[in-house]
Amino acid sequence: MKLYFCFHFILVQQLSYSIIVQNCKKSEPCSFLGKDLGWELYQDSPTYALQYPPKKEEEWKDPTVSIYLTVSSYRDKLCPRTLKYLYTKASFPSRVFVGVVQQNEESDLDCLNHYCELMRLDGYRKHLPKDFEPKFTEEDYICPYKDNIRMKRVPAALARGPTWARAQGFDMLHDEEFCMQTDAHMDFLPAWDVNMLKMWAGANNEYAVLSTYVYPTDMYEISKEENGGVNGVFEVPNLCMVTLEGEFNMVRNWGAKCLRNMKKPKLTNAIWGAGLSFSKCHAERKVKVDPHTPNIFDGEEFSKAMRYWTFGYDIYSPHRVYVLHDYNISQADPLHFGWAVNKKYKDSKESVFRLKTLLEMPEGSTDPAYTLALQQSLYGLGDRRTLDQAIAFSGIDTKNRRILGNRCGNLDYVPFVEHPWGPDYIPKYNTTTEVYMDVRDPGSIYFNKDGDMLEAWIRADAEMQRTRRAIQEQREKVEQAKKAALLLEFQRQIQEAQHLAQSHNSDNNHNSNNNNNGELHAQSNAESFNEQLRLAKEAAMGSNEDGLLNLARFIPHHKIYIIGLAAILSFFLFRLYFHKNLRMAGRLQHSALGYLVNPIYPDDAVKVV
Repeated sequence: MKLYFCFHFILVQQLSYSIIVQNCKKSEPCSFLGKDLGWELYQDSPTYALQYPPKKEEEWKDPTVSIYLTVSSYRDKLCPRTLKYLYTKASFPSRVFVGVVQQNEESDLDCLNHYCELMRLDGYRKHLPKDFEPKFTEEDYICPYKDNIRMKRVPAALARGPTWARAQGFDMLHDEEFCMQTDAHMDFLPAWDVNMLKMWAGANNEYAVLSTYVYPTDMYEISKEENGGVNGVFEVPNLCMVTLEGEFNMVRNWGAKCLRNMKKPKLTNAIWGAGLSFSKCHAERKVKVDPHTPNIFDGEEFSKAMRYWTFGYDIYSPHRVYVLHDYNISQADPLHFGWAVNKKYKDSKESVFRLKTLLEMPEGSTDPAYTLALQQSLYGLGDRRTLDQAIAFSGIDTKNRRILGNRCGNLDYVPFVEHPWGPDYIPKYNTTTEVYMDVRDPGSIYFNKDGDMLEAWIRADAEMQRTRRAIQEQREKVEQAKKAALLLEFQRQIQEAQHLAQSHNSDNNHNSNNNNNGELHAQSNAESFNEQLRLAKEAAMGSNEDGLLNLARFIPHHKIYIIGLAAILSFFLFRLYFHKNLRMAGRLQHSALGYLVNPIYPDDAVKVV
């Protein structure tokens, strides 16, 4: 059997698997520390209990929860194929939105246009599940999900490196819930969207960021769950190593170690890879890509990792493979790094100086005031954890340019104080100067309770609570008005159906005896139904608090269609069966309306396979 092993990220054949296995059985979840240290049995730290679990516990199961994927493409001929794989291999492709920053010359393939051509030539329908009937027009079949793809086209001559491009990619982010970043030459396993969400939920951390250097596409089949994963033990890369000898003496990622048989994502020492990143979008709204670092390659990933971590985010290595990278074609393409031709030495030196100042590295600024101002600015460090904490946790001492030890194994989670206004709150900055303009909360590392900050925070928090209460009250009024309007419309349709039924009954006077008995039963049903309507209407208008609560429970948004269904059912029951069996029609009508106010729900409304 061919064995693969991820060390220094290059996959090589091993002569003897047993040589490197020391402290961990092959069937157990383990982390590889190095050739000398071997494998370490994975264990949760007691501090994991201090993590902030996802705020919306079951949100990841919702097939409508949105995912925004940003792709930076420099003259990449695989970009159209990446979009094709992205959509044809997603379980719920309509929820996937993409922002492509395309840096092309006129002779290059346009990512979106050629994606449309690939989908047309390939016959999109063959990718759909057999029982799936999408409501698409003929134009949609020619280029499905075209409206989900946002393009920013930039002449290749104006390209200024990966951070410059990625910043523009996240400028196209709307109100999506989850965010993902990949390269423009990727492939995806089937149901990647469902599985990435499930894997993120497995970290049990609202502030989790999944990131790694993914496997190459020639390991597509072996990476599948049913094939047991790499080496039959679900071996996956684990980013945990850096070198201090990158370009301009910048910190850069240096390969990857391995994990195997993990049951969930593993907390890393805050090492992040730009080729795959998956998190809640509030991470990208707070930890924005710095557009002021053009022509930077080495230093991009580590600086972003330190910024994530000081904002309270934690980097996890995915324990399964759902996204793969085409290294063979992309790395062999001479155009792949063509953006470096546009490099200006002056731009690069300024970017390096900025990042070294941010991380307090040698050759950065020696002015403490300038350094602090940069760290507190829009593209600076966070205020949930300190830089010194980041150095101790990651094992990378930026201040003294040294590695403090191996951090590839078990780690203790470093707790922080969450912002009282929640993870979705985005601090305010001056849009021109990028200076921090918000009040500091008690959980901030910059908070001083003995100064004016405490009073400022008390005032700001009181105002925020008033604002949130006002918003909630307004939402409740809108919902009540919607419910009242729906119920009134429902009542009108029922009355029309009853009127038609009565008109039909008048044409059947020859069956008066049966009709008299039926009318008495229908009148009883009608009185009962009108009483239900009256109570429901009072509940919707807010005059019956208990009724309102019941109504909100009985008629959720995704069940509103039941109203129309009940009205149509009532119409046909009265029209078709009134003269034959009025008693049965009344019973069926009452049963249908009873379902409206007493629906029966399954235990699990959303099931994800």
